[in-house]
Amino acid sequence: MNKETRIYKGNENTQLRAHTGEDGKRYIEFYGAVFNQESRLLYENDTLFREVVSPDAFDEVLASKELDVLATYNHDNTMMLGRKNVMSGASTLELTPTEKGLKSRVEIPNTSTGNDVYELIQRGDLNEASFVFTVDEDGQEWDFSQEPALRTINNVRGLFDVSVVYKGAYANGEVAVSARAAYDEASKPKEEELKQAKEEHERVVNSGIDKMTIKLHELKKNQ
Repeated sequence: MNKETRIYKGNENTQLRAHTGEDGKRYIEFYGAVFNQESRLLYENDTLFREVVSPDAFDEVLASKELDVLATYNHDNTMMLGRKNVMSGASTLELTPTEKGLKSRVEIPNTSTGNDVYELIQRGDLNEASFVFTVDEDGQEWDFSQEPALRTINNVRGLFDVSVVYKGAYANGEVAVSARAAYDEASKPKEEELKQAKEEHERVVNSGIDKMTIKLHELKKNQ
């Protein structure tokens, strides 16, 4: 099974929130996945599709006795913010399914990464969330009767990482719009146009990470 990544642009449903709790500790909260809402146009494995996550999609994986999920910055395991590990008892990351989606609550550590991410969220520089997961063939349904196809995720097999990310153009639709344009120009997207959309996605992601690295250096310099 290939690991998949989904990115959610901050809005009224997924907005990252950084705050101090009643216990005096610092927390960030966000929705790593939103239920019963169609995603933007996605492009994977030469396929254009939209995606919906069912409300009970995470029930089985969250009940696993081997659950081990990291909270990170930009999906970098060396930039850990928290962890939910059933076997070790680590619980600085809380994962709670709600009517809206999978809510993540992270107790922020007093580390360089933790302090930087917390500050950048408060300033509004970071406002997007992402998660990495796997799905079995029998944990999903595809409806190819419509164009683009609709994928429904009913059961997430593996949940590995929930992350605060800076990949704004991808989450905000730049690549999705490129793919949509290719799709609208013909009944099926041309191979060259899909290739260009994929290359644009990689360019945007790399550019976004580079820009946020600069922001982190500037923030540290001013501390």
